[in-house]
Amino acid sequence: MTLAPNAALSAPLPAPAPEAAQVVGEDDVRFVRGPRAYRVRGLARNLSAESLKVTLRLSAGDHLHLDTLDLYQARARGAFVKAAAVELGVPETT
Repeated sequence: MTLAPNAALSAPLPAPAPEAAQVVGEDDVRFVRGPRAYRVRGLARNLSAESLKVTLRLSAGDHLHLDTLDLYQARARGAFVKAAAVELGVPETT
């Protein structure tokens, strides 16, 4: 029995937003989305397929949130979103 491929899974990823400036450095990736600037560090340290631990920094104006988390863990991603939203004073959906 063969299964039809899921169209949502096989669809191409959308292009980055035009305002999304990106810089890839030696051990970090930086990008800007609107008033928010992101920096991801530690990607090169991830040598296992079981974890994706990074240091993620989010800043907007005078506000800053910095955390180390495993992007594979939904709980860690959710905690980052909640804490960053509180620190930046924006809704979690942002």
